[in-house]
Amino acid sequence: MGSIGPADVGYRRIVHGASAVWFFLALGTSILLANRRWEKVWYSGRAVAESVKSLTWKFIAGADPFPTTLRPGEAVERFTNALSELLQQNRHLAGALSGEEAVGEQVTSHMMSTREAAVGVLRDLYLAQRVDEQQGWYATNAIRNRTYRNVSFALLVLFEAGAAVAAILLTIYPASAWRATAVFSALASAIVAWSQVKRFQELTQAYGLAAQELSLISARAPHIGTPEGLARFVNDAETAISREHSGWVARRETT
Repeated sequence: MGSIGPADVGYRRIVHGASAVWFFLALGTSILLANRRWEKVWYSGRAVAESVKSLTWKFIAGADPFPTTLRPGEAVERFTNALSELLQQNRHLAGALSGEEAVGEQVTSHMMSTREAAVGVLRDLYLAQRVDEQQGWYATNAIRNRTYRNVSFALLVLFEAGAAVAAILLTIYPASAWRATAVFSALASAIVAWSQVKRFQELTQAYGLAAQELSLISARAPHIGTPEGLARFVNDAETAISREHSGWVARRETT
């Protein structure tokens, strides 16, 4: 709106007044987001969720630090202690975690019975519901982020070309009331900023690498036949997943 410069003074006042209103709305939104930090709660919440998921699968599959050699009570104690430590480290999420699930079972009978299943059953369950599912998620998001990266680049080229064309038109018609160069320049800057915040290229590489790592790890699954082998398999897979997630957290902390 600020790029429009009508000749009539009255219309010009309306345009600039409307521009001022939008800038004040943007200012108020920025202050609100800075004070409430909703995105910080979301990032921390995902970090906690991923950690709980990893601990739960290790508990179910009998991987370190919850080997099947432990008595059920000892395994549950270690598991709940790990969850308690995680909760203490994220006390600022107490309000977000105060839903109905807060009063539910932390260690269900299904978790305990599954933990006691045969190695082959646990192996197939972990492979299907954890490794394959996570690998599919990584692969899908790698493709999605690559698409976003390509679309962002195409829009950047389009807007920069638009700015160049608009500059040429203003050279030919300097009396034009619409300064389109400013519009296209602002749009190009917005695309660059958005791409830097979302980090499409980095996520494409990180998710693609994680998917490949899990693919290599899952190739060992058919040859696992002992609790010790299953524990190593689970720990290797969870380490690969944790590595991607740790990188994700680090990228978000620098955003």
